[in-house]
Amino acid sequence: MSNVSETYNKLYTLFEERASAIVNKHGKTVMSWDDVYATIGPKLRKDSIVHAWRSPTIQANALAAGYRCVSSKGYYLTAGDGVDADVVQSWENFYDAAIPDNELYLGAEACEWGVDSDENNADSIIWPRLAVLADKL
Repeated sequence: MSNVSETYNKLYTLFEERASAIVNKHGKTVMSWDDVYATIGPKLRKDSIVHAWRSPTIQANALAAGYRCVSSKGYYLTAGDGVDADVVQSWENFYDAAIPDNELYLGAEACEWGVDSDENNADSIIWPRLAVLADKL
């Protein structure tokens, strides 16, 4: 199994390097999920932005390694006990999510996947949570 993991990591690293070169060639900045940072770590280009959605630890490690970061962990707008119950937050819990005191931390993103919302409840799900996030940031 370790050979499969090593091969995957090598191929994924090669993909990220090539894709990043294309993006940077056009004057754009790569933003990668924290999965990418967790997989290839310091081989990720230093001018990339790490989007932490799973783990404050991965974000802390990326910040410590000198990467700029944004986060959505703790800022999911979905209001029910859906599939990702560990990331579903009430608006009150948005105040509890830690914001890193680091100049490389660029901010946060609130995500609404639509699993538990529709035209009947979108306003009651989105606006209270976004107001808290705006106040907090």
